[in-house]
Amino acid sequence: MRRRTFKPHWFLLVVPYAWDILLIPWINTIHVHLFGIPFLFLWMLCGIVVTSLSIVIVYQLDKRFSSQ
Repeated sequence: MRRRTFKPHWFLLVVPYAWDILLIPWINTIHVHLFGIPFLFLWMLCGIVVTSLSIVIVYQLDKRFSSQ
C-alpha cells in the first residue's frame, strides 16, 4: 500500500471553508441589495463558484505532481 504524502497545494481547500464559515458573520452585517438580491445570497452563490474552482485547481495540481 502506498503511503500518502502531504501536498502543500491541499491548503487551497481551506479557501471555501473560510468563504462559507468564517466570513459569513461579517458578510451578514452588509445590508445591500445588488440587482434586487440580498448581498448574503449573492455571497453564497459566489461561494459555490469559489469552491468548485478551488477543487478543480487542487485536482489539476494533483494530476500534474503525480505524473512526475
